[in-house]
Amino acid sequence: MEIISKAIDGDEILIRYLYLNDFKKNQLDPEKLIEKDVYVDTRDEGVSLQREKYISENDCKILAKNIPRKYVGFMLFKKSVFEKLLEEHKTLRAEFEAEINASPLDENNKKINSDIEVTTDTPGQPAHADLEYINPAIIEEDTSTHTFSRIFSKNLCRQSVILLDQNIEEVNFIGCTFKELF
Repeated sequence: MEIISKAIDGDEILIRYLYLNDFKKNQLDPEKLIEKDVYVDTRDEGVSLQREKYISENDCKILAKNIPRKYVGFMLFKKSVFEKLLEEHKTLRAEFEAEINASPLDENNKKINSDIEVTTDTPGQPAHADLEYINPAIIEEDTSTHTFSRIFSKNLCRQSVILLDQNIEEVNFIGCTFKELF
């Protein structure tokens, strides 16, 4: 059992699940990844991530497969890459603001109160985090409220590592560790 820090360090690896519908025409090819949508959640609830420091590859895969979509792998990046990209993005629109926060979830997928100490043994998704667009810097010419967030998503995808699962049907993750990719 390990206490999960509320602070996310720059060297932490963050994980986004990948599904078949994240690819154009459902073609499982890295060249067909819809980069502009991977790190955008149009429900405005934040983009769900997992913190590698507190979750195993197997547990991450199990959680991904529990979502009623066709799981195919993961996107991974370090928080420091997110922070660097965020600063670069702000040169285009200074008011743009996004952040990644620890947001552990209980067994009912509800955020656990920040006053409660969360450990790796806490039921639910204790390693959960959210990428939140605090100010997506919308301007009148934008045809969608998510236009600039989609540009950010595309740029973050290009700085992320794509890890397609070669054994999708297996319960356990078979392959390299997430850390080995960095």
